Amino acid sequence: MAPLLAAGVFAAYFVKHVIESLARRAASGLKAERLICALYAEIKANADDLAEFLAASPPLERVRQAVRDNPAFRPHFTNAPHRTVYGAHVTELASLPRSVILGVVAFYCQLDRLSELTYGLERPSFDAISPEGRETVMSELWRAVERGVALGRDVQHSLEIHAPLELTRAALKDVHVRLS
Repeated sequence: MAPLLAAGVFAAYFVKHVIESLARRAASGLKAERLICALYAEIKANADDLAEFLAASPPLERVRQAVRDNPAFRPHFTNAPHRTVYGAHVTELASLPRSVILGVVAFYCQLDRLSELTYGLERPSFDAISPEGRETVMSELWRAVERGVALGRDVQHSLEIHAPLELTRAALKDVHVRLS
């Protein structure tokens, strides 16, 4: 009887730990899906902002001409990237596939680059740059914005691959509801 009781206790103990392990795995998967959806929404918002900037701005050649012709001209750029999800969950990126991690980090590095370029326009040293140098800065800024849009779209695509599209759409719907 004692061997049967021991086998029963062991079986119950084993089953309990298997169930707990499966529950942890499911919770971890759900957490990763939520992270993917939140990153997707934030990256989409940033990429859309950058694309809107390009669409609403005068052509680059006109901006370059204005900077060249008027040494006092200092273009104004609003730089307000969204980083809440990335900043709060940067340590959890390891749960995502490597290709996704690389894309997400590259995108946010591009946002940092844009921030630095925009900040440079506000510095007194911008006035001291030659007209050709100021044109180059504008070209570099435009290329950085275009690269940000392209990176954002690429990362969105890679996130869609790793999370069902319904989840990413649901994440966007939740964001729009909260913002309105």
